[in-house]
Amino acid sequence: MYRFADRIVTLTDGVREDLVRLFSVPRAMVSVMRTNAVLPPTIVDRLSRWDGETGREAGLIIWVGRLSAEKDAYSVLRAVSMLSPSRRWRLAMIGDGPLRSELESFCRSNRIDEHVIFTGYIADPIAWMMRANVLVLSSLYEGFGNVIIEALACGTSVVCTDCPYGPREILQGGRYGTLTPVGDSAKLATAIEAALDHFPERKVLMQYGLQHTADRAAAQLLDIIGDLELEPASRTQSLIDDSETERLHDTAVAHPYKKAHRQAFADKAAADAQQ
Repeated sequence: MYRFADRIVTLTDGVREDLVRLFSVPRAMVSVMRTNAVLPPTIVDRLSRWDGETGREAGLIIWVGRLSAEKDAYSVLRAVSMLSPSRRWRLAMIGDGPLRSELESFCRSNRIDEHVIFTGYIADPIAWMMRANVLVLSSLYEGFGNVIIEALACGTSVVCTDCPYGPREILQGGRYGTLTPVGDSAKLATAIEAALDHFPERKVLMQYGLQHTADRAAAQLLDIIGDLELEPASRTQSLIDDSETERLHDTAVAHPYKKAHRQAFADKAAADAQQ
């Protein structure tokens, strides 16, 4: 399928590198947008009229996502169970999914159920992000990480796993939030503690997050299409002809996520089939 495309568009550099290494797609055929149509005009207007502080709830931690294996909600629950006993905190697990009953049982078994609420699906998680002090993302992998953008647009501190792909690029290597190793609950707990104790520059976070609008994403996509229209028709075929040499080189290079990605994609397909 890829060889018949004139251009392939991805949201992250990480996905582009996967296409190059795993599917022998010529790198020059892949354009990276590095943004997504996360924030509609109504949300942008709503947040632009807010001071970034009114309505905040001290000690509120939120997690947003599907309660399924790839989101690794267990890691955040283990992490909050490690927080200092003297700290006042509350965790809202926003979302629903097949693991909800197991996760609720885990909270009871570890005696944190009085501090953790499971909200179920909520159509407007932005309202929770405007209240929270910290958003935690604990995923094993991501396609981009829209909730990170939404939290930053609300001026909310972000702590997330350094998973493939999206979080590192969105947070610019840690400039706009804290990255922790995948599956490491102890380091996640340390990062959550630090975020709760730190008063972020909310306006800086909001200004950065609010760049990821539907209008900006559409403009970038149109730029990619415009550049494609200016290329000679023979350019694509030339790239395909040259790809075999690049493929032979790339297949000789070990890809650290190759096995993990195959399993992750299989897990995601199985999870999606349950929806």
